[in-house]
Amino acid sequence: MKAIVMCLVLLLTTHPLFSQKSKKLEELFSTYEKAGLFNGSVLIAEKGKVIFENSYGYRNAPKKEKNTNNSLYRVFSTTKMFTATVIFNWKNRGNYL
Repeated sequence: MKAIVMCLVLLLTTHPLFSQKSKKLEELFSTYEKAGLFNGSVLIAEKGKVIFENSYGYRNAPKKEKNTNNSLYRVFSTTKMFTATVIFNWKNRGNYL
């Protein structure tokens, strides 16, 4: 699986448009990581194709274990607000048409 993902990333980064976006995204997230403002994994897709995927910071800072694309995150109740927003918008979709 890792080989497939790496081949996909390599293939997409060789395309000039994806390469330019990928470089800008890498620069942005690296800057936030260096400033201590971001720890996590990022996957950005455009039109169903992954254009950027990378992980930053530590999953366990005291042990200096770096995040990977396979890191698991404990999100607990933080997803409740997103779920509520989706349900609210879905129930009230008639008002937006």
